[in-house]
Amino acid sequence: MATNDDESHKKQEQEIFFETSTAAGTTFKVRFPSNDEGARFAVGYWSIRGLAAPIRMMLCAAKVNFDAFQYDLLEQGDDGWSSEYFTEKPTLRERYHQPLMNLPYIVDRKERAVVCQTNACFSYLAREIGMWGESSLDISKCEELLCEIYDIRNIMTGFAYGTPVAERETAGRDAVKKAKGSFKKVETILSSSSNPHYLVGGKATAPDFHLFEMLDQYEDLCKDVSAGDLYERFPCLKAFKINFESLSENQLYLKSQMHTQTPINNCMAVFGSAPGRPLYKRGQAAPWMNQGDIALSP
Repeated sequence: MATNDDESHKKQEQEIFFETSTAAGTTFKVRFPSNDEGARFAVGYWSIRGLAAPIRMMLCAAKVNFDAFQYDLLEQGDDGWSSEYFTEKPTLRERYHQPLMNLPYIVDRKERAVVCQTNACFSYLAREIGMWGESSLDISKCEELLCEIYDIRNIMTGFAYGTPVAERETAGRDAVKKAKGSFKKVETILSSSSNPHYLVGGKATAPDFHLFEMLDQYEDLCKDVSAGDLYERFPCLKAFKINFESLSENQLYLKSQMHTQTPINNCMAVFGSAPGRPLYKRGQAAPWMNQGDIALSP
């Protein structure tokens, strides 16, 4: 005879774990005809590229079905900001037993788990989809590179969110100059590799996707603030970028709204706060927000 606990466990198994997020303004439902399984993963983040772009791109490259929950940051009053995510966050924290709840997060519906903190999201997902190296040494290299690339990102976000608009061009050029110190280290790694099209083990791993996103952002920043050629002394980085964006497995993501019609940063940033390179102006329309469900497939 089944007990109440047995019935409760059976019901839990039948329910899709973290199926939706009511606070998300847009949900991309990415499905591949070659993959007849349900969407095992979901990615939660702001309705920008930001930290989630490499994660979304990884999942597309691996041809893994997933949902992308995108949360809108909306104007509040004359100079404030609000989001339905802030309202839903305490509920998510309690419902899914994740005291570290934050953006980005990864939902693994198979394991009924939520993973938070950016590099933890990268490493967990990469292990599950085969983008984390083949040996212990490769794994350590992936970890090292994710930390180094995060330093490059921190320079970008420090500039984009911490600079007065009047100082953006000078501060932007300073940010590019500072970031080149870390890019030089990555150039050295690529120049000494037997396969400089990838950072680790001659195939795509998690740090490749984060590096690609940062190169893409700094290319735009160089144009935006007249900072010259990003690749002037970095031929290997230039070759890496050209090759990576030409790979067939990356075309679905790169041609999708998640990349082409989604801003790099949130609305208050002094760079990349609207799709393309214009700045978001308070009161303007934001067509990349509140789009409901969007189906995406090859």
